[in-house]
Amino acid sequence: IGGISSAFAQTDRNLNEKSQNENLTSLTGMIFKYYEFMPGEIILKDSSRATKKLNYNRILGQFLFITREGKTVPLNTDIIDKCIIGVDTFQMVNNIVLEKITHFNGANLYTHQLIKYIKDEKTVDNNGQRIITDGSKLPFSVEPRTGREEVIDKSAQFKFINEYFLLDSSLKTYNTSKKSFYDLFPQLKTELKNYLQDHSVNFNNLSDLKNLLQYLNGR
Repeated sequence: IGGISSAFAQTDRNLNEKSQNENLTSLTGMIFKYYEFMPGEIILKDSSRATKKLNYNRILGQFLFITREGKTVPLNTDIIDKCIIGVDTFQMVNNIVLEKITHFNGANLYTHQLIKYIKDEKTVDNNGQRIITDGSKLPFSVEPRTGREEVIDKSAQFKFINEYFLLDSSLKTYNTSKKSFYDLFPQLKTELKNYLQDHSVNFNNLSDLKNLLQYLNGR
């Protein structure tokens, strides 16, 4: 980002570098869901249970755990049904980690969080953040650093992505759309229609989705 004029070029450069460093620090802090690895309960598909220290890596889209040898490795999601960390519940669906947002008896809202790294992206939309790093590195790999880690390009773009899904009581997955709500609440078609007429619902907005589910589950 260039300065408006040569008189302010140095000041602009300092401000830009400060902003870029702050952005990178913020991004690094968002890679993991928790500040540290937390005790978590792993429930396998055969209903057996195990306890390990876990953390969710938003770039990898995976849970990592610490072995007895102190190594950080990904969980084998093929055999896992869900993970529970504190009050947070994570459901594995087709090897994708979905965090449970609502806790109703029937259909519930889940989110899948990712940080997407795009090389050589020339445009930034409202969901993206451009970061100039001057060769800084991020821990994309769970392996120890070897000096061959991927270097972030100066033109790199990062997007923090929240994808929302609805799951019914049998864990069948639905996109968050008007049709999905009608399919999940067929007995409340009139109430749903009236609500959508009276409220502007963005089916990609967390608050709107939670309010709609709250309304339907209260009928």
